[in-house]
Amino acid sequence: MVAPTEKSAVPGSGTCVEHPSVGTAGPWWVQEPQQEQLGCLPGPCGDEDWIARVDGAPHSQVWTLSTLHIGDCEIVPAATYNVYTCDPVVMDFCSEPLLVATQSLPFVAPSARGGYGDVVGPVEGIPPDLAFTAPDGFVNTVDVLGYLLTKQNYGTPNNPQAHPTWIDLNGIGSGNPPNYILNISDLTQILFGLLGHPWTRDPGNMDPGECP
Repeated sequence: MVAPTEKSAVPGSGTCVEHPSVGTAGPWWVQEPQQEQLGCLPGPCGDEDWIARVDGAPHSQVWTLSTLHIGDCEIVPAATYNVYTCDPVVMDFCSEPLLVATQSLPFVAPSARGGYGDVVGPVEGIPPDLAFTAPDGFVNTVDVLGYLLTKQNYGTPNNPQAHPTWIDLNGIGSGNPPNYILNISDLTQILFGLLGHPWTRDPGNMDPGECP
């Protein structure tokens, strides 16, 4: 089960503030994991390619996956979530929460923060073992390059590249839930972030409390 925390978004001052959806959104239940074969070309999908949506309807199963990516309309940048394991019969009997944060508000200029778009950090390594580092708190041309090279190289031995879930910011449906397929809509979202747009300013993006 996933629930937003009371102290979620991080504004430019660095002081935590309450996310607009806290108190009206969630909790949500992680649904059955799935794999998107079109996102694993040339395929097949591997153990790190399991994705799951969230929903208000309870779902339970024996979790044996080593890695699960949770992405939906309700999972937004600059927020933190409590993730619980709960009893499927007595649903209010849950474990202690695991605190999971999404991307913090990145800098788009030395003294100005944007809303999102920080998908990778600089490339490190020695050829041919090059790799993008984790998001570094800045939105710039490195993030655009991260999209372009991941789109070009993923599924091949060529480097550098990042895992698709780092780059996948946009999909089909209410709230633009990620779909594990990289296309021009993901690049467009990165560019919106580069311009310093708040998440909900751009077409289709929603706060968690607005999601269907």
